[in-house]
Amino acid sequence: MHTLNVDDLMEKGAFDPVLFEAFQDAKVGTATVKQLNALRKYRWFIFDEKAKEASELTFDELAERRAWDLVVQGPWYAQPKAAFAIGRTRDRIKEGMKAAQKKASVLVALRERRIDETDEWQQLIYISRYLVAMSLPYGAVTERQIVKSARLGDGRRVHLQLSAAVPGIDLPFGSDRTLLHWLLDQIARQVQQAKADGVQDSDLLERARFVRWAKASDYLADMGLTVNSGKNYSDLRARYRRLAGLSIGLRVEGPEGETISNIPLIEHANLPTALDVKAETQGGRPLLPEEVDELSFGVLFSKKLVATLMANAVPFPKEILRKTRKQSQMQDYWLFLAWRSFSARKPSLIPWDEVREQLWQQDQTARRIKTRFRDAITSLRVIWPELQAEAREKCLWIAPPKNGAQLIGRGSELKRIAPRE
Repeated sequence: MHTLNVDDLMEKGAFDPVLFEAFQDAKVGTATVKQLNALRKYRWFIFDEKAKEASELTFDELAERRAWDLVVQGPWYAQPKAAFAIGRTRDRIKEGMKAAQKKASVLVALRERRIDETDEWQQLIYISRYLVAMSLPYGAVTERQIVKSARLGDGRRVHLQLSAAVPGIDLPFGSDRTLLHWLLDQIARQVQQAKADGVQDSDLLERARFVRWAKASDYLADMGLTVNSGKNYSDLRARYRRLAGLSIGLRVEGPEGETISNIPLIEHANLPTALDVKAETQGGRPLLPEEVDELSFGVLFSKKLVATLMANAVPFPKEILRKTRKQSQMQDYWLFLAWRSFSARKPSLIPWDEVREQLWQQDQTARRIKTRFRDAITSLRVIWPELQAEAREKCLWIAPPKNGAQLIGRGSELKRIAPRE
């Protein structure tokens, strides 16, 4: 099954929001005559997963068969009928088929790794549930401040304010979230190592909260990126820089009272220049001395904020994070579904307004979040058939997985990883 990646299409300039809204309305039976006539101007192709081939049909045939989720070519990939005379049809069909086959093969491979409990699948990353519940923007934004709210599974209400605190540096966005998850996981693991080394509890975070720039190559390798690529290092430096300018205001309301924090995510960052990065990727001297000191390249995270963010972190397969690195919205939705299922003791209903307040951005059409979540649930269920979740008319329904089979397939010992001050 192929799901249109709207974020990628928007970046390529191939996305028409008016036509996309008409398509979504047609799916739920609320399209106007004008919308339907606009959609009829296009040729439509669907990909049959069993037959492994694409077939053409009219929009009315598409609607009659209700094959909405099988579309691999339509207004987002092609021009109106007249444009097909110049020979674009075959290329675009192949592109659509290739994308559909690639996605299907990725999902099936992930499912097999989960079933077989391969070494790759059992490599976990621990992600702050606050960041799972409330996400960064999906694209670059001009706003200097974003406010989100969420209700956690234990009933507490969390309000998160993300601010670009340093002049000239924008808010983090897109794949910056993957780097942030990875960096916080590095701290959690350094805490675990410090414990193994016999470090006293009061010193754990103080020792672990500095992440050296030398770890950059580990991140690139973990995400399947070319380690000796100057472009990848430059992109990574820009992501580090945006995260270094992020300030987080956190207010948590619960039956025991209210806690308020307003502190930078990163207290200090010492990043290499673009020339330094270029020299290192071309085989020059390492950027970091053996011993950590004030001249070391890296980022020093806020001790208090890290302790707060990583309390009761959510375990998640690193392999999935790697595969969704370029699909920020899908990554957010899969994380959200895995977290709510992981923490659920009974079925729960989350109104779409609440989900929108936590995750939905840059779109004023409320009903589209239901469509996106339906696609995310369908895709994740290929990997994790035991997932119990439904995108219902007025809410997201989610329950503990069938037979208690979590996505990670391991026991309750993974429920907690909490570095403390």
